[in-house]
Amino acid sequence: QFKLAVVAAAVLITVAYAAPAQAAVIRIDNQVLQTVALGSQAAVDVMLDLAPGESTGGYTFSLLFDPTILALSSAPQNVAPFDNGVDLASIFDVTLIAPGRYDFFLLSFSDPLPAQGSGFRLARVVFDTIGPGTSAVTPTLAPGGYLSDASGNGLLPTTTQAGCITVA
Repeated sequence: QFKLAVVAAAVLITVAYAAPAQAAVIRIDNQVLQTVALGSQAAVDVMLDLAPGESTGGYTFSLLFDPTILALSSAPQNVAPFDNGVDLASIFDVTLIAPGRYDFFLLSFSDPLPAQGSGFRLARVVFDTIGPGTSAVTPTLAPGGYLSDASGNGLLPTTTQAGCITVA
């Protein structure tokens, strides 16, 4: 019986270590489906969901949208990025890569970072509406995107979820 208990414990430990970690998710808040009037603005929050106790120390991701329907108006750094205040020991940048694609980058030098868990806002993005139609608003890690923990280690797997804006 002792041998059976040891084998059973070894199998449980192996399964526990082999179980996939909870995926980090970069998403548009509530997978927004909004309809706005042509010539007005639409705002979306880019959110990060992490496993309990996890935090991010840096990220880079692209935000894709239809440039014939939407134009980026502003993308200020997260309202409460770290510890309910602006992380002054960080670098934040938003760069136009191509029409309809902006890259967002943040690297924090704060130590230690508090755990952020689920529902952490990375950025609030405001679009001007410039044409009628429906545009997906899609965060993506490809190409070259990453999400790191507070120590700089990659948080994998990371998935993304898009939202949608209709301009009428």
